[in-house]
Amino acid sequence: MEKHVLLDILKKLAPGLSTQDFTNPNAGMTAEIVSKVGICVDPTGKNIENAVKSGVEVLITYHPLYDEVAPPAAVAVQKRQLQIWSLHEAWDNTGEGVIYTFAKDIGVTDLYSKGELVIGTTNTGFRFRELIESCQRSLGQNILSYSGDLKQNVTKVAIWAGPGFLPNYRKFWELSLAEGCDTVLSSELTLSALRYSRMHRLKFIDLGHSLLAKPGMLHLMELLKDHAPACSFQFLDDLYACNYYTNCSFAEQFTEAEDIFFETEN
Repeated sequence: MEKHVLLDILKKLAPGLSTQDFTNPNAGMTAEIVSKVGICVDPTGKNIENAVKSGVEVLITYHPLYDEVAPPAAVAVQKRQLQIWSLHEAWDNTGEGVIYTFAKDIGVTDLYSKGELVIGTTNTGFRFRELIESCQRSLGQNILSYSGDLKQNVTKVAIWAGPGFLPNYRKFWELSLAEGCDTVLSSELTLSALRYSRMHRLKFIDLGHSLLAKPGMLHLMELLKDHAPACSFQFLDDLYACNYYTNCSFAEQFTEAEDIFFETEN
């Protein structure tokens, strides 16, 4: 399949897709043939090395490539042995993307977008413990950090794919509350978020910044198998920094004191 055809397919699936985070922004415009495509959440050194060894020509990722990737992965990218196409926000809120795929998988229905949030409802009598277990199954993760009473019912859920529990994203907690949500799913749980959760009786679940995107990227691979049968596909499952902080720069956005004493009352 020609690369520009593959890019056109991706743009139909993720209409907001930009080539800004591609390692070679013009690569998708060419008639070069691609026969093997890799899919992953994060373009880690391990994923890049395994992709090159497997003969992958284009690696479609959720998160962009960060500068910290070490040789020989960096060399492979510099020599353009492998092109990395990052979908990121374009694959967040689209109908087949990261959030909608995950929400459907855990039983959240009647989905709608409110800004960057996706909001939906659960079945009557669905308890917080059951929601956590659904998240664990969907993500293949035994331990998820949370705040809230396990016995309480969950009726309305807000989801954001990003570090939504950092103090500087409080706007998402407030919007969730204004929309009548009793539960918020995001990542990077902080002390400020825990205080807000308890003060307003909101239930929070930390899904892991990278881990949240995994079901959506697996779903993308299945979609591409149907849309691009001429290509073969391989999923690579290594993640940035396990599943918690995707990038250490997030920790530089606020100080420890600001996290502990963040004015959630105001």
